[in-house]
Amino acid sequence: MDALADPAASDEPRISPAFAHVLAWSGVGAVDSVVFALRPPSGGGLSARLLHLGFELGHVAAIAVVGALLALAFRRLRMRPIAGRLLHAALITPLLALALRPDFRSFAERKGNPSLALGLALGFALAVPIAGALGSLVARGRLRVLGLGVGLAVLGLHHAVLQGGYPGVHLGLVLGAATLATAALIGATLPAWLSLSRRMAVVAGVMGSCAGVLSLGLWPPPPVIIEAFEVPGTFLFPFLARGRASVARGVVVSPEVAAAYVAPAYLAKAPGRPAIPASSPRLAPRLPIVILITIDALRAEVLDETVAAGRTPNLTRIAHSSVAFRQARVPGASTRNSLGSIFASKLSCQLGWAMDPRFGRSLRRDPSPRIPDLMRQAGLFTLHLASFPALGDGSGLVGRFDSERLVTPRRPGQKYALSDRMVDELLAEIDTRAAGAQFAYAHLMDPHEPYDAAGLSGSAYERWWGEVALVDRELGRLDSELARRGLAERVILVVSSDHGEGFGQHGIPNHGVSLYDVLVRVPFLIRVPGVMPRVVDDTVSLLDLAPTLADLVGVETPGEMLGESLVPYLRGHTPRLVRPVAADQVNVKMMVLGRFKVMLDERKRTREVYDLRSDPGETRNLVGLLAGEDTRMLGAMSLFFQAQAMTLEPSGDDE
Repeated sequence: MDALADPAASDEPRISPAFAHVLAWSGVGAVDSVVFALRPPSGGGLSARLLHLGFELGHVAAIAVVGALLALAFRRLRMRPIAGRLLHAALITPLLALALRPDFRSFAERKGNPSLALGLALGFALAVPIAGALGSLVARGRLRVLGLGVGLAVLGLHHAVLQGGYPGVHLGLVLGAATLATAALIGATLPAWLSLSRRMAVVAGVMGSCAGVLSLGLWPPPPVIIEAFEVPGTFLFPFLARGRASVARGVVVSPEVAAAYVAPAYLAKAPGRPAIPASSPRLAPRLPIVILITIDALRAEVLDETVAAGRTPNLTRIAHSSVAFRQARVPGASTRNSLGSIFASKLSCQLGWAMDPRFGRSLRRDPSPRIPDLMRQAGLFTLHLASFPALGDGSGLVGRFDSERLVTPRRPGQKYALSDRMVDELLAEIDTRAAGAQFAYAHLMDPHEPYDAAGLSGSAYERWWGEVALVDRELGRLDSELARRGLAERVILVVSSDHGEGFGQHGIPNHGVSLYDVLVRVPFLIRVPGVMPRVVDDTVSLLDLAPTLADLVGVETPGEMLGESLVPYLRGHTPRLVRPVAADQVNVKMMVLGRFKVMLDERKRTREVYDLRSDPGETRNLVGLLAGEDTRMLGAMSLFFQAQAMTLEPSGDDE
């Protein structure tokens, strides 16, 4: 009898459970191959793409062989089908739930109920055995085709959904689709062209086993790993990476070597640096009105006149009357991480994050001084108009203000208050205290996904540009209204962002999962009455904002702040700043060192080095190609973060 046939069949050979499992996972491999062939080229090139596919097919082969062996064992034990399905559910559900829990953690934290993550993970994991039961129901006649069709559709669609993360969900979708297809195939007539002798089946099993062992036992080079994490449908690499040793362990250098890249004062834990006095004379006008506007998800290209193509006339006009920092980086890639760091002038790993039932991750217990504290010290009334609750009073992300108010959306169904309403409220509040010195902060949310504020036509990128145009219009209105009120000579205007947006570059649809420049390079404009406009191409950090504002209004910068004042640039000088330009986002660390940018990603277990001068798109990883300098730079960054870290970084979020 054929090795793949079910011996229980009486008249014609039928597909056994073991062979059904192999066929279903062969379908997974076939769909992966088609999707990989259709994907646009990546930075790793064709060799990385082919190696990635080879490892993916090896993973598929490993699962196919293990599943087939389990099916054969169940048959040898004469286990009834219902008992086999129950055992399968008992094995797969808790394991998949553990894999899924991190994917639901951010959602649960934003709902203020961290325990919700486990419940959601268990519910999603149960979908796999349910898919098996549904497959068994359709395992007859033409209904089998329906089961196979649904399984193949899920395998194809999972490559296109939830880009930029959610490895547990992708694993669950693949397992569910394969389980559905397996159950639908069991008992089907075995076509003659699929018949194999026992010897041929053994040979195929050995070959599949070897491929599986090699794919699981070997760890590919960095370009392949980076390619793997950019493909949404990659379902095993993220979990295999968790079992690898920390990539930071292999890049340890001495403080003496690191000092060639990072100032020694930042390479060792210290009791604290002394406060830094404000420069003289004070640049801020008498009774200043300091307005800080951050705009969500704003990429640096909005000020590139070639790319913007006239879509941001007001931002461009403000830039031409400001000191414009064209190489500014934020210290994180999500709103909470970035704004929390910017307002305290500390990296995320230096802050005391805690869970709050109202806000999720918060800094309400962190004692760090923040921008409103410095402004209040200078005698300015401080105002915050919050566009969404997580930025509000009590979260601690941006500090405490004399007046803080949540602005509700004007339009029904809108998730956040948009810039038109925010500017209305901001002008009204400034008018209330126009005679005195004040600091006002507002975060404008228009360009945040799902990019529906300016219409639903066009690609995500085109809709985002429409939302950027909304913000640009309102910034122009704010500027003209301040001039009409006769306040322009007292207004210090700062415009920047919390992070950029991926739009598919590096496999990132939105933000929050890495620190490539599409996520951390942002506009940064400072306009001060009487200060000559200029363009600065030196690399600066938004951690420098708090010391700069303190210097502008004449108060000292606390020694615990990591940033440095940029006021020398406003005075027309070109200072030599010594603090590192770095960022951290959950398990990713980044530092810009001259023309080079280095990253360690503990999620991917990858090291990356890019030459920003010749490769601004960060497509060619130079690890291993710089005669050891890449290792020295990565080691310097690791030593810096070890010295700065206060606590283990908590889980991230995408807001």
